[in-house]
Amino acid sequence: MAKEQKAKAYQAIFLSLIAILLYIAFRFPNGFVFGFGAVVALTHDVLITLGAIAVFSGLGLVHVEVDLTVIAALLTIVGYSINNTIVIFDRLRENQHKYEQEIWDRFDRKRLAYEWDLALSQTLSRTTLTSLTTLFSIVAIFVLNVGQGNSMEGFSFSMLIGIIVGTYSSILVASAIVFAFERKKRRA
Repeated sequence: MAKEQKAKAYQAIFLSLIAILLYIAFRFPNGFVFGFGAVVALTHDVLITLGAIAVFSGLGLVHVEVDLTVIAALLTIVGYSINNTIVIFDRLRENQHKYEQEIWDRFDRKRLAYEWDLALSQTLSRTTLTSLTTLFSIVAIFVLNVGQGNSMEGFSFSMLIGIIVGTYSSILVASAIVFAFERKKRRA
């Protein structure tokens, strides 16, 4: 029964990534590029978190089994990370409309770099502060449960790794992928 639940949980993660891709594709102009960047970043978050669980559990530093609690943490990480990513993408979209009358030509590479730099700069403090605030509570839960071998140890460890990875992937992975596609499109 546990194997069946794990299989369904992994299917839920996969289906959530597809749903996110479709949602972002509908919401943003040139949305499949934005959706692709977001899904790559989310997949990165889940894989790095699972890898950290495997490494730290293998070393005996934490006692985490991939059970339904950890799957719930992975789905929470996906939701947390996509929220940060959408905030950055929204700011980029706002800046593109706001600076539409700028003196730069629409196909100028300097303008694209300026738009992305401005969007990341404007959202960096919000993203970082939100993550730090969440990390404080997750660290407290983890410290109180480490070595207990209970489900909260697995949940809090997964969330701890996922929030750190999700924060930097929203800023560095998702944005970089979309920027590369946009730059290539504007050059063409």
